[in-house]
Amino acid sequence: MKAAPTRSRLAALVAAAGLAAACPATAQSDAIRLCYAPAVNERTIEACSAVIEAHEVSDKNLAVAYHNRGLAWQARGDNDRAIADYDAALRIRPNYVSALIYRGSAYFAKLDFDRALQEFDAALEIDQRNVLALYDRGNVFLAKGKFDSAIRDYDRAIALDPRFALAYTNRCWARSAEGPIEQALADCEQALKLDPISAFAFNGRGVAHLKLGDVEAAQRDFQSSLDIEAHNPIALFGRGVARRKLGDAEGAKDDIEAAKKMRPDIVDQFTRYWAKDL
Repeated sequence: MKAAPTRSRLAALVAAAGLAAACPATAQSDAIRLCYAPAVNERTIEACSAVIEAHEVSDKNLAVAYHNRGLAWQARGDNDRAIADYDAALRIRPNYVSALIYRGSAYFAKLDFDRALQEFDAALEIDQRNVLALYDRGNVFLAKGKFDSAIRDYDRAIALDPRFALAYTNRCWARSAEGPIEQALADCEQALKLDPISAFAFNGRGVAHLKLGDVEAAQRDFQSSLDIEAHNPIALFGRGVARRKLGDAEGAKDDIEAAKKMRPDIVDQFTRYWAKDL
């Protein structure tokens, strides 16, 4: 086994990370404090790296340091480094549910849906009532077009946490594809009660309104989404469809073309799942 670095080595590591190092003991405590802080930020990577290299904490806490550094990498969009850190955490603690879930979300971000599904299944084998794992697995099913399975997972997540706004939003999207549309609309209504500034929920309600034939309400929803996120391709495409139905051919063309430039697969996604009959 590799010998643990000396206190002076730990101090050097912490100082190199840009942390306060009045003395070695302070350096160690600062690194630990920043690594294990609830909020992930830019200093988390340096602090957790110092903790990991010092190897002076218990194995359990070492796994947490890898996990937290993985969260920080993932927040920066570096999913490969995040996965490597979750791998390390799980080698130390094979039943570390949070590491399984976030490794799954990193694979999901890489569009490796099958591997993401494996991770969420593994997490739920350990903790079948884990709301985040249920929600994330539902998202995989939603992305794969398995709407019944997605709805079942969102149902379970909502039963465990009735104030989980994102679960209502995504169940709204799944029901907009699978039906019944009235239930989809109710889900997005509830999501917006819980989170009134969710562009994604406005988009989902807009699609539900389109499918129910309330085109003016749909246009208002897509506009509300764009008021929150001006460059939202889903909202632009939806508003374009609504404008076309309301007779604004030029406005519809502008919106749909702008949406296609931002997201080239936008037409395919809507045609496959939601816009078949729009």
